[in-house]
Amino acid sequence: MRMVILALLVFVLAGISLGLSRLGITELVPQMLAGNGPQLTFEVEPDTKETSLEVDVLRARPDGVMMLTRSNVAQTAHFQLPQDAGLVSGVLELNLAAQISDDQNSLLRVLVGNQTRGEVLLRPGQRDIKAEIGLTSDDLAGDALAVRYALVNPADDGACTVDGGWSNVIEVEQDSRLVLQVDEKKLTPRDQVAAWGNVVLIGWPGWLSEAQRQDRWFSAMQLAQRGFQVRFVDAPDSETLSGNPLAELIASDVQPFITDEIVPEWPEYVAQVGGNAGKRAFQRAATWRHWYRIGPKDHQSNPTAFAYEMMLGPLPNGAEWTIVVTHNGSIIDAETVPGRATVLTRTLSLREADITHSNVIEITATSGYEPTGLCNNGPQLYAELRPDTRLIGGGTLFDNGIEALKNRMNQRQPVTLAVPEDMSLVEAQRMLDLIQELVDKDSTLQVVQADATLSVVRRTDYADDLPTLPETAYVVWFDDDSQITATPAAAFKGADPVIALGALAVIADPLDLNRNSLLQTP
Repeated sequence: MRMVILALLVFVLAGISLGLSRLGITELVPQMLAGNGPQLTFEVEPDTKETSLEVDVLRARPDGVMMLTRSNVAQTAHFQLPQDAGLVSGVLELNLAAQISDDQNSLLRVLVGNQTRGEVLLRPGQRDIKAEIGLTSDDLAGDALAVRYALVNPADDGACTVDGGWSNVIEVEQDSRLVLQVDEKKLTPRDQVAAWGNVVLIGWPGWLSEAQRQDRWFSAMQLAQRGFQVRFVDAPDSETLSGNPLAELIASDVQPFITDEIVPEWPEYVAQVGGNAGKRAFQRAATWRHWYRIGPKDHQSNPTAFAYEMMLGPLPNGAEWTIVVTHNGSIIDAETVPGRATVLTRTLSLREADITHSNVIEITATSGYEPTGLCNNGPQLYAELRPDTRLIGGGTLFDNGIEALKNRMNQRQPVTLAVPEDMSLVEAQRMLDLIQELVDKDSTLQVVQADATLSVVRRTDYADDLPTLPETAYVVWFDDDSQITATPAAAFKGADPVIALGALAVIADPLDLNRNSLLQTP
């Protein structure tokens, strides 16, 4: 029996060998057994976590509130893109709060660059909206990205429509941001500043020693002189710029990214493009608004006049138009105009207007027609601000009362500064905002313990220090409108300085730079 089985095995093996020989693959068998033939492999993706980083980029100057209303239907956010790191991909994350009046619908349109990328239908009620919009390689190819939000409202053409410019409100929350993938493990200091909204964040925790406080404040002042926007925050060093990264940024010749500082060019036209262009249809009143700035520090100049042309449609029953023009909330012109179709042309002087760094001019046209009956908004009215409406410049340099003082302060170098000890975060920020308005960017600032050109005074020391100041000294402070003001010290003699001034002030005496101390001790 065993012999029979063995014979069968030999017969089978012989058959297999003959088959392999005829197929021509007998030579591959040893190779396969030796591991030199075709091998089975697995694809393994590289670990991208080690070579890339996710970065949140806030809009430039993120402190300001960005709101859309029926009278201010469009806003633009600027995002400064990192330049030292390579951008791989990105999305725009939107966080919005909408309040829409009953019986109304609105549409929010989002434009990236000049292209519409998304629209959201807003129904009546109050709600939060979160959305994502993917960014293309073209979006990420530039130095900055502009995102425009536009509120599209239905026309008020019914007999019982909602009246008022605040009936629909959209707030673009400050945490709306770009989320980018970059091909670096860590951002350079300059790119980190861009990601924070073009703002340098410097930590000011309570545990800092006095030497560390003064060192960080002086570093902040150096960056502010170069044009960086600097903010002190109560946060750990891991979330701010400190130590070697802060020293690296100061030591470099890197300049801040500029996204929204526009040098004014006069005339500045008000109604050629944007929300002020074209005709307006309304029932009762319409307002045209134009915001303008006087420009960055080196290019500040004032408009001297406002010239406008307005086409007014006819009013029924002999009613009259009332036209009111305001500048920063103050009326600069008001008149009534007959209610027939006409073009109103006026040129208004701005030489006596209160002009600040940021300004708004408004024109409101109101119908004097009083409709009768319930639920009657009256007929549709029309008006148009003509394209030739403009702000006119006259070569006048912006002067907020400290330019002459500033020029005299910087004649001798270095400009020395005495600061109080144990500065709080609020005091450090206020002092930085004041001092950077007084010291030229090319001046050398030296912090000293005594013999200072500039002295910082707390509110608690006003009563003792101000009466001792010489007549040539100035007090530099922020007024109730947060505008920097330089006032001769003599103006505070006999007054209550605690009420007159804010929490912090700077004492300067440009005529007496060699005094041992600006604050005389009795």
